[in-house]
Amino acid sequence: MPQNLWGYQDAHSGVGYAGIFVFSVFSSTPPHREYIQVELTDSIIKGIPYRVSFYVSLADKYGYAISSIGLFFSHTAISRNDENRFDTVPQVINPIGSPLMDKENWMLVSDTFISNIGGEKYITIGNFNDDSNSDTLALNDGSVQWFRSYYYVDDVSVVSLSTSIKEAGSIKFEVYPNPNNGSFTLQLKEPANNITITLYDAQGRKVFEKRERATIKQLPVNVTGIAPGVYSLCLTTDKFSSWKKVVVNP
Repeated sequence: MPQNLWGYQDAHSGVGYAGIFVFSVFSSTPPHREYIQVELTDSIIKGIPYRVSFYVSLADKYGYAISSIGLFFSHTAISRNDENRFDTVPQVINPIGSPLMDKENWMLVSDTFISNIGGEKYITIGNFNDDSNSDTLALNDGSVQWFRSYYYVDDVSVVSLSTSIKEAGSIKFEVYPNPNNGSFTLQLKEPANNITITLYDAQGRKVFEKRERATIKQLPVNVTGIAPGVYSLCLTTDKFSSWKKVVVNP
């Protein structure tokens, strides 16, 4: 970098990046895929939200942008003995209908991941759809030489949003209704005191916090007016922390 076989691009940060082939328009061509896979430094903890993000940029000489680039968490490394796609569903994926078409700048793919199992140790990035189900956009910008998709990938991160986990999942509670319009109730299985409710958006930013020092079993929350989306809710006491996803609709 910055000059390479497929075009020109400076790194998003540092002095290098990776690249993957993710789509071909030609039906006679096998659905060739490339993936980036790496082992995490620590295993994923069940019930804890993680902010997952990576940056991509479409290579200059390729004429198709796609939406369906995603990231898959697994307990062990996944592999194939051919160049076909991994037939699995990524937990984090760029929104359908939002083609990653920028060749000049880096585009962020990001979401919050909460594991219901825990122990995931590997991440794999690429297009997990077959060609017929890949959301694509043809480009005609004068630099196209191949009717395929090749993306540079940089600055991949999986970061826990919890800073004070003592025992994950020890507070049993439900959120209802969920989805909701920003007004919902937390129902605890057992009464608790010194409770703090914190809500984070998909970028890990704190958007709401509420404290209740009395012993309670039910707590109403009102965040009407915040943007629709998927939020991570953390319920903490002096000893424990638990997390749930909260979906706010328009």
